[in-house]
Amino acid sequence: MLTISLLIFSTLLLVTLVIEYQYTLNKTVEINNNRIRVRTWWLICAICIPVLITGGWVITLFIYVLIYWSAIEFSRLLNVRINSLSILFFTSALLTYHFTSFIYKDSLSIFYYTPLLFFLASVTIPNWLPRITSLRAILVLMLCISSIFSIDLIRLQCETLKLDAGLLILFLFFITASNDIFQYFSGKKYGCHPLALNLSPHKTWEGALGGLVLTTITSMLTLPYIIEVSGLTAARTGFVISILGIAGDLNISYLKRRANAKDSGTSLPGHGGLLDRIDSLIFTAPGFGLCLDLVFIS
Repeated sequence: MLTISLLIFSTLLLVTLVIEYQYTLNKTVEINNNRIRVRTWWLICAICIPVLITGGWVITLFIYVLIYWSAIEFSRLLNVRINSLSILFFTSALLTYHFTSFIYKDSLSIFYYTPLLFFLASVTIPNWLPRITSLRAILVLMLCISSIFSIDLIRLQCETLKLDAGLLILFLFFITASNDIFQYFSGKKYGCHPLALNLSPHKTWEGALGGLVLTTITSMLTLPYIIEVSGLTAARTGFVISILGIAGDLNISYLKRRANAKDSGTSLPGHGGLLDRIDSLIFTAPGFGLCLDLVFIS
């Protein structure tokens, strides 16, 4: 864990030095935005890594913070009014989901599928149903609970399998963020054909393909050093995470487009809101947990 943490901070330091050097040569808006993004990455890593090193209930508490934070941003995108009753309902749903997963911790694969069910229900319910907006909002908020809470299910799963939970969750964060970065640079360099023009005009097929290939290779080169899996299994895991990361990103882009919002918030300078930073995790977290389940349980 310490080695990986030092590697991440060393990479951030190198990127910081490169961007600061670029800024001294050419003070453009784009380079300045990159400086702000990197500074926010320092803050993100300074919070996440100590939490993952500590482990246990600290990770659970951290996940709860992410869930409530994300729910607030989801509510704004869905134009849902936050009041005492909605907070009570959301908290009750979260606690029910939490304790149910703990009771059935030997069958966690079921809980990794629930985000997909909530997602499919939210996008397929017919618009002629009464109070459709409220129903869709509830389904999306339940997607928020089940998907992000998958990170804590991975912690619980790792304890059962005698694996380093903090290290594996850090790998999940790392490979998901890497996929986003690989897509960004591949699309910026080679992007020509829009992937989903109406949802995210800057995403391209070339960027998605570059992210897919580089994420698969990165996973193949790193995951076998964390847990005992073959290079082929690690590559498949990276492939799945890349596909799910793109799906999660487009899902949030769809909600932002419906809300006519560029970002989900302003809480993370240079990135937007929390959902803009963890949009890919909406699907990669349960997907990674399911990959672990298939490798070690089946």
